[in-house]
Amino acid sequence: MMGDFTSVYWIAGAIVVVLWVVQALLKSARPAIRGNIGEAVVSGRLGSLPNDVYKVINNVMLPTVDGATTQIDHVVVSRYGIFVVETKDYGGWIFGGENQRQWTQSFRTRWGADKYRFQNPIRQNWRHIYTMSDLLKMPRRYFFNVVAFCGDGEFMTEMPENVMYSADLARYIRSFDRPLLSEAMVEKVCLAIGAWDMSLGDERKASHVANLRASHDAVQLSVSCERGELKCPKCGAKMVLRHRKSDGAPFYGCSQYPKCKGIRNA
Repeated sequence: MMGDFTSVYWIAGAIVVVLWVVQALLKSARPAIRGNIGEAVVSGRLGSLPNDVYKVINNVMLPTVDGATTQIDHVVVSRYGIFVVETKDYGGWIFGGENQRQWTQSFRTRWGADKYRFQNPIRQNWRHIYTMSDLLKMPRRYFFNVVAFCGDGEFMTEMPENVMYSADLARYIRSFDRPLLSEAMVEKVCLAIGAWDMSLGDERKASHVANLRASHDAVQLSVSCERGELKCPKCGAKMVLRHRKSDGAPFYGCSQYPKCKGIRNA
């Protein structure tokens, strides 16, 4: 009888461990999952554009002039210009202005509100446009900076006209009716974008994705530290942001220093 109870305990413990691991994996993968879903939603919205007029290219990766890479969610090439679309899949309340360096995402909680900052997507998208303009050797007046939000986020500040909910994206693009490019030029641009994207091997693309994930993890650590949730790996106390005296490099140190010398890389 005792052996039966022991087996039950072992099984229950194993189930708890498996559930904990799955939850941790889902938590770490959630931003990437939401990003992929958001891009799929916007891709579907763009699919409603007449394909004889608008050429939609999704998930483009291009080399930059400084030897790095940049990933563009969507590009729409037409006689009416080249629309470079940055997709954001955020929930909660969204606050931001065209000239602000960072925007804010806010969620209501029982204790008040949780706020998270993210890079102004308009500025972020200009890097994509500069890259395309340089590679294609085309003036920037042919490019249009467009930011599309999907998910259940709600704008709480007045947004520039080129920032919109994804449901309005196709209508916005079709509102441009002044021809800028010839049909031949549209075809050349599409071929050039495809050639540049293919010039980057799988290894380099994988490295780009890894760098993005590392950057995201660094931001998450910073947010956790600000909220007092980042714990010392040695004693469990809160960690604080510090800087090395030798070179000024940031790191997270235990708040109980010098009693505890636990650290985490920033």
